[in-house]
Amino acid sequence: MNKVKVILMFCSIFLTCLARFSLADNTLWVIDRASNELIRLSEDNPSERATTAGFNAAKSLIINKNDASVWIADTFNNRVMQISSDGKTKLYIIDDEIGKPFHIAISSTHRVLWIANSSTGEVTKFSLNEMKEIGRIGGFSNPHDIVISPYDDSVWVSDSDTGEIVRLFYDGSILSRAKFKGFKPDHLTINPNDGTCWVTTHSKLIARISSDGKKVLSKLSGFGLPFMIITDREDGSSWVSDPEKGELIKVSPEGKIIKIVDSFNHCFGLSEINLKDKAFWTADAGSGEIIRVSSEGKILARIGGFREPFMIAAEK
Repeated sequence: MNKVKVILMFCSIFLTCLARFSLADNTLWVIDRASNELIRLSEDNPSERATTAGFNAAKSLIINKNDASVWIADTFNNRVMQISSDGKTKLYIIDDEIGKPFHIAISSTHRVLWIANSSTGEVTKFSLNEMKEIGRIGGFSNPHDIVISPYDDSVWVSDSDTGEIVRLFYDGSILSRAKFKGFKPDHLTINPNDGTCWVTTHSKLIARISSDGKKVLSKLSGFGLPFMIITDREDGSSWVSDPEKGELIKVSPEGKIIKIVDSFNHCFGLSEINLKDKAFWTADAGSGEIIRVSSEGKILARIGGFREPFMIAAEK
């Protein structure tokens, strides 16, 4: 093979990869809780969609950055499922002693999928390299959300029934367990700059927890139903969805309200903030739309055609 052919071959491979990653940057995944479907679509061509059906009250999804596949917590079917990157094939099912999994998280560093099993009171540790369970951590009552800290790679778990927030080492050992009176923790987000954690609660407030998981640093009240919360990795500010009030609220790292964007109709899930364009998506269940919002609170785009979009994830 001469040099020209070699160069052309590598150029072709490079352009193919570039096209794939460019497309991936605009790929959106949506859980529609009315149709019990996982829907894959492109921001650039939203009318072309791939749909996987057969879920039962799925609660969360997460993108595996290694292969662009998606893992989804199929809560009332008592399983966690992997869907191919094109949204067309069910690749793998975890259903061995899985009990109403609410949320899942992936540690890219250790190639581990973590599963919060609400009905069994356990957290499952599943190796993505070996594709098998490698551990279980018990002692929970109703583990709800589970996130990986970008600050120190610890695993944070909210236990809604006990009011506890538990931090785990990557091997599953407990780093801290703290019970907070006055609220039941729901969803979590970690500030990568200092390791502190914001938690939404069932008590119409959000609370900021110290990086060691042991004490409340501040509280912010006045919400209707604070649901999902995400943090901007650059400045540490956070966005909270409030489906009861139909608002998205931007909060400073210290806990002061910076911005309120209203006129939503039961906005639930939020995608992570894209570091390239500083925007994110919300699943607005009542309007049947997913809505793209800038980090400054400006509505950038709306995509309809859903029955009741609930959770959303976007390639970054």
